[in-house]
Amino acid sequence: MEKSSEPKKYKNSFLNWIEFRLPIISYIEKEYKDYPMPKNCNYFWSFGALATITLVTMIVS
Repeated sequence: MEKSSEPKKYKNSFLNWIEFRLPIISYIEKEYKDYPMPKNCNYFWSFGALATITLVTMIVS
């Protein structure tokens, strides 16, 4: 796995500002967009991902 010291660049300057200080956007992209889907993906995997997103949303709000 490759780690870069430079934060990812976005077209939006506000996202660049957030990414430079707290790389949460790149973390979310890495975990939910770039993460390889397992071959045995089932309803429990999907439910766990949705439950995690819901939990984080509830904690933030």
